[in-house]
Amino acid sequence: MANSNAIRPAQQSDIPAIREFTTDTFSWGDYVGESIEDWLADERGVIPVLVEDNTPVAMVRAVLLSESETWIQAARVHPNHRRRGLGSALNDWAVAWAGSQGAHVVRLMTEKDNIAPQRQVERLGYRLIGEWVGARRTVSRTELDPQTNGGVRVPGDERLDIAPRAEAQPAWSMWSTSVLIRGAHRLAPVEGWMLRSLTLDDVNDGMGLGLWQCASGWIIGGVEDEDTFVVRWLVTTEDDADRIMRAIVDLAAEHAEHLLIFAPALPWITEALTRSGLELHPQLIWQKQVS
Repeated sequence: MANSNAIRPAQQSDIPAIREFTTDTFSWGDYVGESIEDWLADERGVIPVLVEDNTPVAMVRAVLLSESETWIQAARVHPNHRRRGLGSALNDWAVAWAGSQGAHVVRLMTEKDNIAPQRQVERLGYRLIGEWVGARRTVSRTELDPQTNGGVRVPGDERLDIAPRAEAQPAWSMWSTSVLIRGAHRLAPVEGWMLRSLTLDDVNDGMGLGLWQCASGWIIGGVEDEDTFVVRWLVTTEDDADRIMRAIVDLAAEHAEHLLIFAPALPWITEALTRSGLELHPQLIWQKQVS
């Protein structure tokens, strides 16, 4: 088992070593290498590393998303040092750090089809609180629509427009009294895949992206990473889900090449996403109280 005394916050000089063992984590690579410098500069968080001979061989990131909520992500262990409890030791360190910063709860995410990390976080005392999906597709005005047997995609019968500020309260009220808030566990992905408790201020601000409305509901979304329209909050009903999905696709096609929708994995939402040609990437959300 790892010795927690070998854990310390990462430094700029650690970046080359961290990049070396986080290059080929997944089939497509890894996001840690391109993010590590920004993470080190982010005063909300910390990157504990476990070192041997003062060289990092494992890492994780913890970031305060609110005064009481911490998100843990990017747990990585050098391939030559796995199965030694390093990841668990780093998680314990990160949870202790969260408590020292005033957080009452920590959360993290695992892929639904990746069983080993799920067993690990259960052993660490985390509780499964919900399932979300990140749904993706390419969008284009001239794109062929699989729902029309190869014909040119026909725009939906509703259009999403920027909502006046007065619409934030009705949108919030509908979400707060619907199955959506229970499916979301009151959370929303406010940054990347990091979730925290949603507030009315978030809706008023449109999370810095924009609050949009149509007859079938509201969304918070906008262009991120230059070519992707990201929807971070969705308010609708089961009866209206297909109409608002078509409106989202149309809106995204006006602004970007790709569409990404985050949503709680309620069956009627995932079915509507699939009917609109989006590929689903299910994720599990775990939570642990900080003692």
